[in-house]
Amino acid sequence: MLSIGILGIGELTEKVVIGLRRGGFSGRVLLSPRNHERARQLGRAWAGEVMADNQSVVDQADLLFLGVRPDGVEGLSREVRLKPGQALVSLVAHNHRCFIAGPFTCTGKTFH
Repeated sequence: MLSIGILGIGELTEKVVIGLRRGGFSGRVLLSPRNHERARQLGRAWAGEVMADNQSVVDQADLLFLGVRPDGVEGLSREVRLKPGQALVSLVAHNHRCFIAGPFTCTGKTFH
């Protein structure tokens, strides 16, 4: 079963989680511990797991959603290492697909 990791808990990623669950997704939803109280509430309401840290989200997820603010991308990219070939869907506002750097290096349609 596919597991989905959410890096950054806010309005948009909350809607993604709700949409997944309402749409019938029954796999694991792994939540970033940042904005801990909101993540905890989201996890409780929609069967998500708040992880110990962002790297734990990355390590256990098959697919990642990146939903941090634009000024948070660089710090997060230094904090985590994606698995080879791991898919990352960026929801970052005003983010050209090649803006992400570090371990999120743009290689066309996927980020490594």
